[in-house]
Amino acid sequence: NPGAASYGILIQDGSGKELKRIAKRLGSQTNNVAEWEGAVAGLKSALELGAKEVHLMSDSNLVVNQISGRWKIKEPSLQKLHAEAIEVVKKFPSFDATWIPRAQNSIADQLANEALDFGDSVWQAGEQSEGQ
Repeated sequence: NPGAASYGILIQDGSGKELKRIAKRLGSQTNNVAEWEGAVAGLKSALELGAKEVHLMSDSNLVVNQISGRWKIKEPSLQKLHAEAIEVVKKFPSFDATWIPRAQNSIADQLANEALDFGDSVWQAGEQSEGQ
């Protein structure tokens, strides 16, 4: 069922140093679309940051299993987002995806909630925060 939707993204380097945080309000969307929109945005941001090895960690079992090819995608809107994600993934020499419990994804979850409450924001290491 569609409802107020958002995503939160935390990008870290291999040592765990934060590189970027993204919070985005999507309007009325299904949870599955929001999860996929977040995955695509995170992958694109990692590419923009020059990442070569990407380890997607998500509390979305759906995204992790679909992007890994273990689950089929029946919904056309999700097929489109999956195809967009795969085009980005192909640009990384190394990629994998792992499901993590929401409790281990608390920063991204907090960013998604902040987007619902306050709107979009982006923070990147070495830059000032942008609120929109």
